[in-house]
Amino acid sequence: MPPRTQPAPAPAHQLSCALAPRPRPKAPDAFVTEEDLTALVAGKAAMLDGWIHAGYSLLIGECNEIVLKWMAGLYALSLCGKLLGSTGTLFLAFALAMSVPKVYELKQREVDAALAVVKAGALDLWRQLMAAVPKGAAASVKKEN
Repeated sequence: MPPRTQPAPAPAHQLSCALAPRPRPKAPDAFVTEEDLTALVAGKAAMLDGWIHAGYSLLIGECNEIVLKWMAGLYALSLCGKLLGSTGTLFLAFALAMSVPKVYELKQREVDAALAVVKAGALDLWRQLMAAVPKGAAASVKKEN
């Protein structure tokens, strides 16, 4: 086996260039201004209010679209857990999280068209379900007045 040789030492000027301090960039006077925050507050407050109303609807079991969506989603999750187990469900969630954005990016027009058809069908089904639900006595009293 041949003897090992030591690498040649680097010239002193190369080391001094690598270790020379760089000038620090100057920080701006304000990263966030009051005008920026004021513009965001109205939209964020409305979004937060919507989330709170949705949570309250779920909490009291109100009969509306949000509760129905949560019921359907939780049923689908429980069915998936029953069929695939917890590991399979988590793997499926991971695989979907990694592939759905790229598929949507590539096939955006087709996906949007298919979602519009599904949304129209779901809205039609929702209207049929709501028409089949009997109205309460309070609702009929309000209509008479």
